[in-house]
Amino acid sequence: MGFWDFVKKATDPFDIFGLDPKEPDYNQTRGLELQTNTRTTGAILPVVYGHRNVGGNDVYIKTTGADNNVLWIVQTLAEGVCSEIYSESGADQVWIDDKLYDEYGGNVEYYFHDGSSTQTVDTNLNTADPTWIDTLRNTCYIVWKLTYDKNYFQRIPKRQVELRGLEVLEGTLLLDIKPYVPGIDEVKNAKARWLEGRMKTTHARRKRDTAHAARANIRRKRTTI
Repeated sequence: MGFWDFVKKATDPFDIFGLDPKEPDYNQTRGLELQTNTRTTGAILPVVYGHRNVGGNDVYIKTTGADNNVLWIVQTLAEGVCSEIYSESGADQVWIDDKLYDEYGGNVEYYFHDGSSTQTVDTNLNTADPTWIDTLRNTCYIVWKLTYDKNYFQRIPKRQVELRGLEVLEGTLLLDIKPYVPGIDEVKNAKARWLEGRMKTTHARRKRDTAHAARANIRRKRTTI
């Protein structure tokens, strides 16, 4: 497949991933999370809580470079703020066709925007394409820079990002409230270290308060005598 075929897929919404974007492939999952890529103006972005693996919606595609050999994709990921891309063993969990981004010979670059209300335009894309001036404030998104190499790309790849999203309340942790599915949700030898820590703190506080009360009671008895 030639490079112009690669570019053609970027302009054909019914061939962008070999799928009709209205019918995403719900069988394409890694781990426990749904991962789909869409390209539609009607996409509803999720609000991401905790640690989630997400696909996203492509809202902008552009080729640049002397031979149009660089493909830029703006992919929205979530509504609102996500704190960061999840990292494991020092590697950002950014996936291209089920491989980590760094397995593509340096031909994949990405620029993450957390969705803050003050975020500015992506300077990398704006430098390459000055027509891109959208800040996408309050939307978590990623800008991809894919440099064409026939050894790595034969089409626009599927892309997934593991995100750390919102906490339920600032400074608190999220409790999993989705339905429990045996065999999927069960984690053997799991430990709720945050709960254990809080229980120890609560126990120590109660023990201290009990000791204080006992000493105060002794003082009261001595006073009445």
